[in-house]
Amino acid sequence: MEWHDGAKRTQTIYEGIYDKPPAKVWGVQGHLCVSMQACARYEDACTVQVIAYRYDAGARSFAELENGRQCSR
Repeated sequence: MEWHDGAKRTQTIYEGIYDKPPAKVWGVQGHLCVSMQACARYEDACTVQVIAYRYDAGARSFAELENGRQCSR
C-alpha cells in the first residue's frame, strides 16, 4: 500500500498466494481491514481470514492487531 504522511510511504501489509483473489480491503472505525479466502489444494472447503490494522502515527506504519473482530461490518 502507498500513502502520504509528510512523505511518500510504502508498506507491504500482507503477502501470500490465494485461490480466490482479489483480497477485499475496507476501513471501519479507524481500522484498515483486509479479507482474503484461502483454499486447501484439491479441496472445496475454503477459509476466510480477516486481518485488522491500525495506523501508528509515531512509527508512520500500519500495525496488525491481534484479531480481526474490529472489522465486523
